Amino acid sequence: MDGPVRSLHERCDDKVNVNSINSLPKVPAGFKVDQITLEIVKFGLVMAAEQVNVRIIRSVMTIVIKEMEDCSAAAFDCDGRLLSDSASVPAHLNAIALCLRTIMEHHLPLRHIDMGSTWMSRHGWGVETGQEGIRFPPVKIVREGVVHEQLLSVLVNTTRVNKSLGDHLRAHISSIPLAKADIQKMFER
Repeated sequence: MDGPVRSLHERCDDKVNVNSINSLPKVPAGFKVDQITLEIVKFGLVMAAEQVNVRIIRSVMTIVIKEMEDCSAAAFDCDGRLLSDSASVPAHLNAIALCLRTIMEHHLPLRHIDMGSTWMSRHGWGVETGQEGIRFPPVKIVREGVVHEQLLSVLVNTTRVNKSLGDHLRAHISSIPLAKADIQKMFER
């Protein structure tokens, strides 16, 4: 990998620069991209996100995702900036970017529907944080292509829906290297 792809790859280490999330990308002086190349790259990134979404839908067994296709995928740079997202659920467009930005800036888990709750679309009966379950700070489940199986097991087995959560996480994890390969092929052309 040479040029911009190599420099982007080198920046993507274990540390994310939280302060640069809202900053503009640094482009070398005199760097120009023609409109055709820009459109090819733009739609290549969109296709990568769409392909991740399709792979997840094909891999999981839960009705909400399998039949209703209620999921989304996105591509980000190493600073958490949204590059592209899938458009299968219009309400999800750019929502993933907001969630990631919030997590990166504040390390706070966002509230969501409590899967397995007594009341659908509610956050359960808990009135204290401890009653909501275990809160994990942002952690890497995959490092340098290797799944941290013990961490994944802890995450999955601390939920009431461990089978479906495990399936979902594994579908996401297995889709990422394929998306990375799709993006690398695009830049090699």
